[in-house]
Amino acid sequence: MSNDFPCQFPGCNQTFRRPNGRTQHYNAHHRPVSPDAEPDPAHEFWEAFHAKLTALPCDENGKFLSQFAIPTPAVKQDETGSNAYHPFEDRLAFDWAHYHFVQLQSSERKINRGLDLWLAAQVKAGIDSPLPWSSAQEMYSTIDEIQEGDAPFETVHFQYAGILPPNPPSWMTIDSNL
Repeated sequence: MSNDFPCQFPGCNQTFRRPNGRTQHYNAHHRPVSPDAEPDPAHEFWEAFHAKLTALPCDENGKFLSQFAIPTPAVKQDETGSNAYHPFEDRLAFDWAHYHFVQLQSSERKINRGLDLWLAAQVKAGIDSPLPWSSAQEMYSTIDEIQEGDAPFETVHFQYAGILPPNPPSWMTIDSNL
């Protein structure tokens, strides 16, 4: 079957087997761009305000700010001065703890091994500053110091309190933490 349908655009020598191929070619390569006859409703914006609940930005005293004013950032309770990573020393300590505790969910043994390697790298580089933690337990304590909102972190200890059968399973005799 030959290409019986030539492109009708001046100077284009393309030919096609079917009329729909020619139409697609024309629309993709030669169709003139024209403005829309009507505006696109997706590009129209409007604002509606509740009579009393306007959600307009205001300062800590309730005084409304101008429309383009940048509100002052709220100081979080867990930030101290310039350290946004409090209770961690810095970003590196935070990232290290997050990586091992949250992402990898490393065991205590593996965290201690990682701390040993970190210390060895510092010694090799001639850096004599101490690590943020000397053990996984110290890192856990730092994680426990994270304050979100005004509710303090609490560890709840619990243990099975019912009557123990002869040869009880281990979960009935261990002290657990939540």
